[in-house]
Amino acid sequence: MDSTTFFLTHLNEHIQYLTKIKATLKDKNDFCGTDHHLCKLGNWLYGDGRDQVTAISDEMATLFNKLFEPHKAFHRESVNAITAHKEGNHKERELAFTQMHVLSNTLVFLLLKMDATAR
Repeated sequence: MDSTTFFLTHLNEHIQYLTKIKATLKDKNDFCGTDHHLCKLGNWLYGDGRDQVTAISDEMATLFNKLFEPHKAFHRESVNAITAHKEGNHKERELAFTQMHVLSNTLVFLLLKMDATAR
């Protein structure tokens, strides 16, 4: 594993997903999101990610385990934001959108910390 880009790649995948959701909320595309297991970050989390981080250190495994709940909640709030948008419920859309960003920031922080730990 190339520790100089590995975790930043996963961070970038998350940001790309967030960008697609934002575009949908601006009526610039029709991306509806995916299940949290099926996005690129989810594929890694529920795939070979655990083996990869465990091989680095116990600290890395601890950080990895902290990704699961905010990642799942991020996807839930993404669906809530899109649903509220489709229903014209601007208040609920904004609440879900805000929560999405809070969760996204948590994921970004953890992935950056993992990147720093791997170096």
